[in-house]
Amino acid sequence: MNNSMNYGKHLCPIAHSMMTRVVVYFIKHFNDISSVLVTLTLFLFNINVVYYTTHTIPLLGLAKAFSHGSFFLDSSYCKYVDTVLVDNKCIFVAPPGLPLILSPFLKVFSSIEPLVVGGFVVAVFGFLAVLSSWAFTSIIIENRRKALFYVVVTALAGPLWVYSTHIFPQAPIAFTYTFFTYLALKALRDNLKNWEYVLAGFLASLTVLFDPAMVIAVVGVALVALIKLVYDVKGGVERPSKILLYTVLFLLGATPAATFYIYYNTATTGSPLSSPEFLWLEKIGVPNHGFTTPITEGLYILLLDVRKGLIPLCPVFILALLGIPYMLKAMKSKYEKIMYLLALVLPLVIHAAWYDVDGGLSFGPRLAVPVTMLLAPPLAYATRFRSRRVCVILWLLVLYGVLVNSVTVTVTPYPSTFEDLKPYQNQFLSSVIPRLSENIRSSNLYTILKELGEPLSTITSTH
Repeated sequence: MNNSMNYGKHLCPIAHSMMTRVVVYFIKHFNDISSVLVTLTLFLFNINVVYYTTHTIPLLGLAKAFSHGSFFLDSSYCKYVDTVLVDNKCIFVAPPGLPLILSPFLKVFSSIEPLVVGGFVVAVFGFLAVLSSWAFTSIIIENRRKALFYVVVTALAGPLWVYSTHIFPQAPIAFTYTFFTYLALKALRDNLKNWEYVLAGFLASLTVLFDPAMVIAVVGVALVALIKLVYDVKGGVERPSKILLYTVLFLLGATPAATFYIYYNTATTGSPLSSPEFLWLEKIGVPNHGFTTPITEGLYILLLDVRKGLIPLCPVFILALLGIPYMLKAMKSKYEKIMYLLALVLPLVIHAAWYDVDGGLSFGPRLAVPVTMLLAPPLAYATRFRSRRVCVILWLLVLYGVLVNSVTVTVTPYPSTFEDLKPYQNQFLSSVIPRLSENIRSSNLYTILKELGEPLSTITSTH
């Protein structure tokens, strides 16, 4: 199948002004692995080293507890949010995936501030999300160098940059889910090796360990690959034994994380199918296992609400969404089309129904972050015409998104909650910008400048 787009020598033909030459030079030299390393550097330099929150503290506490073989927090942690006290045992109610991943790093680097250690680990996961999106985008547009450009644009002008600089599970989920979707796409094209089925199962279960709500999306994507395999068997392309082999390999990869999660649930709630989050929902009186928001309202909050919506804060995704029909039209396999739509839509729909759809004290639509790295391919298709107008719009939207993120990661990753904002207010304009005048900067970059004695570091906060 040839889904490649006939890109010209330049991304788009703008008049030969000095700015045009600078832009064209940048694009021609952008498509290199050094671009990914620059992205990693930005993530690492801007991790939050100042602000602990009432969510971060018990999360890091559970990571330390895991390193000592315990599933429970010290009772002193139960004064913080996202904890419950049951039978004199303090339980962290958020998913255990990120604390589990952080646990060995906190133990090895015990002499370093936990906020810094956790920040570096999450930043590396953000970097891995860029790599997995690069692989995913390359297989769709069939041009690795152009794919890298759109992936880095998506990462830096979208929310991944912000969520690679502080301790939330969204950057790790973006990596595991995008990589899993990439492997599923390879499976649809019969290009997946046996060991990659094991890897796909492990990534799928790890995604669920980070966020149990992702199980529906993971199962949906996996089912498309399974159905395609069944039809291949019926058509004589594959032998029936292949279905059993690939299923066993997938489940084998999923076993370690799934076993841990079952054991963790049983130890904390007494039931393998009941997560600690249900205890929290019962504590605060939220019914229906937390799914109480009308889906249409939730999608509006995630995508369009001027306060914290994805598009108001990262408008480059307007072009990405417009490019989806063009990308689907270029896909010759109906299985690929269905799989992509399920991978993109199911996480949004499920999280849109969540009672805390806006993601609490965080920048932008936290729960929508993992799917944003799947939008790099349609962004490429949206700009495939290389017209002057589209090119100008692309660069304006990208520059705005990068500006928003570059200010946010240095000022504060926790500007305000959804409820703090009036319907016409915007989180960046109403919460981040006013904090520029305060004497606090959250970014690791300012700590480095302070150690170097640079004048800019005088506005860095100590912690």
